Amino acid sequence: MILENEKELYIPLGIKLKRDKITGFGVKEIFIIVVIFSITLIVASFYYSISRDSFGTVLGSLIVGGSTLIILRKNETNQSVLDLATHLIKYLRSQKKYQYHYLNEWE
Repeated sequence: MILENEKELYIPLGIKLKRDKITGFGVKEIFIIVVIFSITLIVASFYYSISRDSFGTVLGSLIVGGSTLIILRKNETNQSVLDLATHLIKYLRSQKKYQYHYLNEWE
């Protein structure tokens, strides 16, 4: 006989609040990628028109595009590198020292 307190707790993993359009990318991430690629295209075309350096233009565009994809792609735990960095910054900025006052309530 299994008592109410002895039942195992099942916690499902990998449940997401929003569906991914592409594996690892939701609507928000796709929008950010499109905006960054548009800005990269404008800056790269401006750089190429000034310097006529096709290798530097293509290499810079590939570095920005690849970095964007790596930073925004969510893993199995539904967190991206950007999410992890945001959590780390919030933790580092949070209060670390707490002022406690001892009260002897039994006396």
